[in-house]
Amino acid sequence: MPLALQAQSHPPVPYATVNPHAFLPAIAPHLAAREAGVSVTLETLAASVRGGLNLGRELTLVEGAGRLAGAAERPRGPRPAWPWH
Repeated sequence: MPLALQAQSHPPVPYATVNPHAFLPAIAPHLAAREAGVSVTLETLAASVRGGLNLGRELTLVEGAGRLAGAAERPRGPRPAWPWH
């Protein structure tokens, strides 16, 4: 899917813009990131989304995998307050 999105982007964008967090194997993102030794936080996810939104496109598609914030490592305790609630 990311390659199809990249092919339809005008003007063209780098693959890392279309798919900033890609891991192998094809398992839950937080598990794949852990296996790759990569820490994915809410801050890094938000930065990726902001980067896409700052391109000034007519449409920006943001897709996630798993449960809400499933790939983000966060401290134990209460869930953060989401701004859209």
